[in-house]
Amino acid sequence: AGLGLALASALPRSIPRRHALLYLFVVGAIGFSLVSARLPDWRDSEQLWIAEVEQLGTSLAHAQLANLRHRDGLFASALPHYARALSGPAPRLDRCPDAARLTLELSPPSLGLALFETMDEAGCPATGAAEGARALLLALAGEWSTASDLAEAAAATDPNGRALLVLAAAALREDDNATYQRMAARYAERGVVRDEFDAMVLALILPTLTSGEAPATPSKEAQPESE
Repeated sequence: AGLGLALASALPRSIPRRHALLYLFVVGAIGFSLVSARLPDWRDSEQLWIAEVEQLGTSLAHAQLANLRHRDGLFASALPHYARALSGPAPRLDRCPDAARLTLELSPPSLGLALFETMDEAGCPATGAAEGARALLLALAGEWSTASDLAEAAAATDPNGRALLVLAAAALREDDNATYQRMAARYAERGVVRDEFDAMVLALILPTLTSGEAPATPSKEAQPESE
């Protein structure tokens, strides 16, 4: 369309019919050739963005392909494209929340923590949701001291409650029942029943235990201390 407008503006007001048909044929042939070359890329969104990544490799193309694969559950495949979208020229900081969510879908936790390092270098904001996810990954990696410090700082701003979960798990590991009960009470305010909360905490702790360790069973009768 742009080529046709350019040619039309360059033509004289009046030209022989034969010349006009020739110009029309040339423009049509060029346009058809250009469109036909891209038709295989336009079969669906994924094929389009794969072609854009291969031909241009822009941060936008990587971000779009990462998002598509993330939504399709192809987490490992989405990882390098999120990393490229954030680390390349013109980093797509609007994808930081999506990348933070992906970190929790990756295994082992070190992959998610490595993506967080890329996000930090790109300048992604340290939101409560992101820091809560990072604290959870640190706990799963067995770095409980760092995880607890980060969770303590993010607990008030993490909308998903992951920081509270890390604090509860750390308290259970230290046999700190008072803190555990406070975290359980705060989770109850989120509409999570006690049995479900206990199961989530144990699921977080068990993969990080060494042979012979066993977490203390939390007492449901103990009353949480006043905050």
